[in-house]
Amino acid sequence: MDIRIAWPLLAALLLATLASAQQSGSPKRLGKDKLYEKSGGKGILVVNAGGINTPSLDFSPTWYQGGLVFISSRDKAGLLDEKTGEGFFRMYFTRLDPNGMPVKAEDF
Repeated sequence: MDIRIAWPLLAALLLATLASAQQSGSPKRLGKDKLYEKSGGKGILVVNAGGINTPSLDFSPTWYQGGLVFISSRDKAGLLDEKTGEGFFRMYFTRLDPNGMPVKAEDF
């Protein structure tokens, strides 16, 4: 993906996420979503998404066409950032299994 296309897309995804988070004071619930759920008024229950988590920098998930798009530095095959030793950030997509958990990530 051409970097000139990726930055506007990333900015649009971030703005859409922020706008949807500010629209309602109630927690988001999307059917079978098991990534987080209300736990009896005591906060949010967070479940590890082990299917896509890596030791690299994985962040900024957002809902997209029945799955998640997120940013990661997991690609170590290309150029590495000299300061962090991590790969440069790329966007990834993962579908959700029937329990609402993300599965194998692929390039977006």
